[in-house]
Amino acid sequence: MGWVGINAAYQKFREEAREDAQREEEIALARENSLFELALASAKDRSKYKQSSDYTKAASAARGLELQLNELDNLDEETLNFYKPILEDPLAALEIQDFIAGQNKQGINVTLTDVPSLVTIVKSKAPVTEKLDYLELITGKDFSGDEGKKLYRDLAMQISSMTSVPGRTAFVVPGQGTQIDRTQQTKRQDEMLAIISAQIVPMAKRFVRNNPDPQNPKVRDIQAALDKIEAGGDDKTIGIQTLMDEYLDATLLTDLVELFPDKFRDYQKNPYIPINITSMPLTLDE
Repeated sequence: MGWVGINAAYQKFREEAREDAQREEEIALARENSLFELALASAKDRSKYKQSSDYTKAASAARGLELQLNELDNLDEETLNFYKPILEDPLAALEIQDFIAGQNKQGINVTLTDVPSLVTIVKSKAPVTEKLDYLELITGKDFSGDEGKKLYRDLAMQISSMTSVPGRTAFVVPGQGTQIDRTQQTKRQDEMLAIISAQIVPMAKRFVRNNPDPQNPKVRDIQAALDKIEAGGDDKTIGIQTLMDEYLDATLLTDLVELFPDKFRDYQKNPYIPINITSMPLTLDE
């Protein structure tokens, strides 16, 4: 091949190389433009979502949840750690508030401090009967019978719906057991009874002193209750409950809640306090 042939072949090679380079540049530019358009569209979607009523409602719920948590006295670290990631997920915060409102509407008294335990119980691998026992202890609600089972299914489905959203990591669910401290629950309930007892026992003793007729049915019942309290053991609780039926009213309970707010937190869930009292609205001072 002569010089002319070699030069022509070289020029053709250079031209093809330039064309290849140009094609690669065009491909790279097209890819870059596509990525940019995708990022732009994603940003627009996020901006649109943040301006939507749903996001506004969720963001408001997260802020409201944060304020409610700040108002709680003696918020333990475990509960606080449970809520920290939820506050960063407005939709999760909204679902928490909707869940609490829905349960309260059905007569199941649920507070913010109850939610971590409820999630743990429902997501645990414990038998259903054990779960129901724990739920009754925490909420004070009777989950027996067909109606109770329906309430449990509704509660469990709502919790499962909240904690099973794809990609959601706000809810940390333990893998084994219920991890609920039954001792702390019963201790607080016993402390409430002790405080109430300190108020109503003197009333009962004064009534017996002022009415010394042992044949009077009411005097006889009150004295029997006092004897049970004096004997202690399981009979003590029965005696206190008898006196509560007679002497504990909404006015006295209001005074005790105001005087001992920490001790009487969630007093509505104490199964020993007469339900006709716990279901009455208390006139607490603002």
